[in-house]
Amino acid sequence: MCNADYLEISVIIPTFNRSFTLLKTLNSILAQTYKYWELIIIDDGSTDKTRDKIKPYISEKIRYVRTPHKGTPYAWNLGVRLSKNDYLFFTGDDVILHRNCLAILAETVRKVKRKDLGAVAPRLIYYSGNLREGAKREYAHIDPYSGDVVGSFNVDGEGISEVPITHGYTLIRKEAFLSVGGFDEESYRGNYFREETDLWLRLRKKGYKIYYQPKAKLYCQGGLTKGGQWSNVRGSLALYEYYVLRNHLVCLKKFYGKKAYFMFMPFIFRRLHLRLNQVLKKDFE
Repeated sequence: MCNADYLEISVIIPTFNRSFTLLKTLNSILAQTYKYWELIIIDDGSTDKTRDKIKPYISEKIRYVRTPHKGTPYAWNLGVRLSKNDYLFFTGDDVILHRNCLAILAETVRKVKRKDLGAVAPRLIYYSGNLREGAKREYAHIDPYSGDVVGSFNVDGEGISEVPITHGYTLIRKEAFLSVGGFDEESYRGNYFREETDLWLRLRKKGYKIYYQPKAKLYCQGGLTKGGQWSNVRGSLALYEYYVLRNHLVCLKKFYGKKAYFMFMPFIFRRLHLRLNQVLKKDFE
């Protein structure tokens, strides 16, 4: 669906046992100044009464679909298959969109005006308690030695810029998404670490460009529960970290071939360093 005067956006939220955060996300979407959207909530087999809490919100604009638990890549792709519009906004069940987020992203698409535009990312700000912005200086990119995503998705600025990679809560052209086959439902397991990186790497390989718009903002709840995958690893930090290592190696082998094994060890050391710092600072964002 497309209109010459405005972009129509399909907002897609996969959720799994996250009813305690999902309603905040839903209300932030309802509060958007931009009104040309539909919302598709994919309940990935929740057992926490998500359906009962969502039921009062269901309308012509808001659809709720429950499936057996198959993981977020499947849920993302199902949401796309059910979507009606030419632009998709992927978001999590633990985020709060600034009231102008969708409006600014839609306007950015108009400003860029490129046939090879693949996606436009908002500024991603982690919070714990108060909605603090705390911008960083270096935008996220792929470290050439470890294949890790380094830098930040929370970089302040005035202008739109092309970026090498972005986070998962992003506006994407459906045409571009479908051209690369959507999210990989087979390769990643557990916490699905690297599912989003995988998508952006394939998108860029196909020739599409990714842009960052710092004026569009969304806030993501910090802590180990972020992303909705904590339930998938039964609250085990050890199991969570196992899947981080396992999925990162899968991603490296997919995109770097034999170099993957040389890049894996630096990643392990980076991960150990990160966790040690978090333990010392008691900061698990």
